[in-house]
Amino acid sequence: MKHSMYSGILLGVICLANFSTSSHAASYKISWTGDNGYAMAGKFEHADTLTGMINGTHLENFSIEGFQNNASLGRWDMPSGEGTSSFRESASSFNFNFDTSKGTFLTGGRSDTPSGQLWNIPSDGGFGFFSGNSAQGVYVNGEHVGTSQIFIGSTVTTVGLVPSTLRADRIPNGPSSNNPGGTVVNPEPSTILLFGTGIGGLLAYRLRKQRRSTELR
Repeated sequence: MKHSMYSGILLGVICLANFSTSSHAASYKISWTGDNGYAMAGKFEHADTLTGMINGTHLENFSIEGFQNNASLGRWDMPSGEGTSSFRESASSFNFNFDTSKGTFLTGGRSDTPSGQLWNIPSDGGFGFFSGNSAQGVYVNGEHVGTSQIFIGSTVTTVGLVPSTLRADRIPNGPSSNNPGGTVVNPEPSTILLFGTGIGGLLAYRLRKQRRSTELR
């Protein structure tokens, strides 16, 4: 009996300790460098249980901001909260494709296909980005900025081709609120019950021991 009580307490402590380092989300920083001082930065998250190819329907949040010579051109945040799921599934202005196993965006196809990227285009405002079969570039307030483009595809023969600069860098997960990739996870009820059962058993055992000691006096 005594052994099982201590075992319950120990198991509960181990489970609670594991929760302090676990995370529900895999977080990434986005970066891209275009021509003539244009650049983009951002962030996205998906459930850390996902593996392989994912698209916009799998994202928990997504945001990007554009720059020229370090001056902000505007930003865009994927709508969240009520209605988010239907937005991800139906919006023609958002096409997101990512390989979690390699940590890379899919590029090389048209921007509206599973091997391209189309973020907030078309749009009346804010910042947007595209990666197609020949180029990558930005939109600002609904207008295509041709001077931002880098040409990455084989269909363009009049300019020198360059590799894609679109990158995703995983943010290390941790429990600290100062770490944007960290997520503190609350213990599940079953773990709390297990921990509480062990504590309760130990208290009952001590009370019985004290009662017997009093009766023998």
